[in-house]
Amino acid sequence: MPAKTVSVRRPADAQRPPGISCQRFLTPFSLAAALAGALALGIAPGCKSVEVTRSPGAKDARRLMVAGFSDEHCFRALRDYVLFGTAGYERPGILVARNVGRALQRRGVYEVVSESQARPVIVRTLKAKAVPRDDDWREAARTLNADGVLLGEVETYRSVWALFFHVSNVAFRARCLDVASGKELWQARVGGWRLYAMEEDLLAKRSHELCYELIVERP
Repeated sequence: MPAKTVSVRRPADAQRPPGISCQRFLTPFSLAAALAGALALGIAPGCKSVEVTRSPGAKDARRLMVAGFSDEHCFRALRDYVLFGTAGYERPGILVARNVGRALQRRGVYEVVSESQARPVIVRTLKAKAVPRDDDWREAARTLNADGVLLGEVETYRSVWALFFHVSNVAFRARCLDVASGKELWQARVGGWRLYAMEEDLLAKRSHELCYELIVERP
């Protein structure tokens, strides 16, 4: 007796089997809609994610202290948390400074002063002056036998949901000062958005891209 074939219809609200990525269901229309939503939320893509400008004739530093990154422009209140999602529990400036410092050390771009050594000096500098100047940071770096100090500012650090698509945007500026002369050795603009990426992962990627550009542009 031939086997009987039974057709089973899957309910519309059934869960998708594990292992299937949502990216398989991307269509040109949905991708364009997500990008349009991202642009409407102020996340404009850049032509280049990392741009490094070196001062002519400047000799690069060897031992670097990462002083910190200010994040006043991107510090988000409860309203931003509800509307745009979360970027972690730590301030963006702390996360960026930590990631950039570790990337510079791992890639061998600089000998970076360890966080355990730099933290007491940074705290002492901030207690002495609420808004330290470049000279104050240079003096702090000098006590740690560093010939360079890295300062910066976080411009954007957030993720958004645009028409069911997750978009992260991380952007910051960095500049390296010579401790002895106070001259700016280089400055960099790092940033750009990416679909389906968490802020921490995108920050790590941008930090390594900065290291690559510093190596390529090194005199």
